[in-house]
Amino acid sequence: IEAVFRANRGATIVIDDIERRDDALSVRSILGVASRLKEQYDMRVAVILNEDKISDPVWSDFKEKVVDAQFRLAIVPARAAEIGLSACPWARDAAGLFASRVNIQNIRLFQRIDTFLERLKLDIAAYPKPVVDRVVNSVVGLAWARFCPSDKTPTTTMMTEQDWGRYFS
Repeated sequence: IEAVFRANRGATIVIDDIERRDDALSVRSILGVASRLKEQYDMRVAVILNEDKISDPVWSDFKEKVVDAQFRLAIVPARAAEIGLSACPWARDAAGLFASRVNIQNIRLFQRIDTFLERLKLDIAAYPKPVVDRVVNSVVGLAWARFCPSDKTPTTTMMTEQDWGRYFS
């Protein structure tokens, strides 16, 4: 591997999604490799992660020693919906409004929602806008509950058994 590092001296290396790494790979190891690439091989290292989801205290303790610059993607929910809903742009307004009400900023979630809505093959011209918006909001709400579980996210059972209409209109 040393030969690969030497051959790529000065390159930019991107390490993505370290918060989703296998437990066998420690944050300390990742930061150690990043530091070594910078110091010994004059490489630029970009680390992309969701800092809110990384619980390893080593990250907090040592990132200042390895990270030269830090940027935080702060995206408003409606923009996340706009970016994620590429195949179903007709759903952006309703999804963005719902997302704003419950603060969903996950672009990957909206990409999944886009796939679900596309698979519905919904003929939006055949239904009144409030009906289409309700379908969009239901898909967004259920996808949010299923794929982003947390103490702030309702469960799918809660959403189907309780009145969640206040978020859908």
